[in-house]
Amino acid sequence: MDFLSIQLSDRTEIHLSTGEHGALVREIQHEFAPRFAPGSALICVGNASEEVNHLYRESLAKLRVPVDQQHDMPDVVNHDACRNRLYLIETATGHGPIDGNRRDELAARFAGSSASLIYFTDFPTRAVMARHLAEIAWKFDVWVADAPEHMIHFVEAWLLGPRN
Repeated sequence: MDFLSIQLSDRTEIHLSTGEHGALVREIQHEFAPRFAPGSALICVGNASEEVNHLYRESLAKLRVPVDQQHDMPDVVNHDACRNRLYLIETATGHGPIDGNRRDELAARFAGSSASLIYFTDFPTRAVMARHLAEIAWKFDVWVADAPEHMIHFVEAWLLGPRN
């Protein structure tokens, strides 16, 4: 069977289905995480071909995240233990972008967490993102794999300021 593999920091190797979803999840770990979530560790990843998530149950339990139901987890969850942040990442190839309803679902799911939550929607290309712009919830960030060094902020005016 064809699959994509990701080697985690503890040398564990997980296998993802081939296709757009698996490829984007791999890009998230190889390109996004080192740039925008340095030092974070993958603690949950959904596999598009199966209803199974690769979960680090102990890590999630320590963060007070319930692990009894896997179906409503984000596509990818990374944890930055030093800053106690959880990066909740939806792929446009999975649930689609984080819209208002999905934001509420994730907020409820992680309400008891001891970590700060950071929400992202990730896309394989800007062309795919363009098809979903109207669905993306405000106050969240977007990352696109075909421009890995950049991020798009759907946030409020506090980011406005002079650019040098």
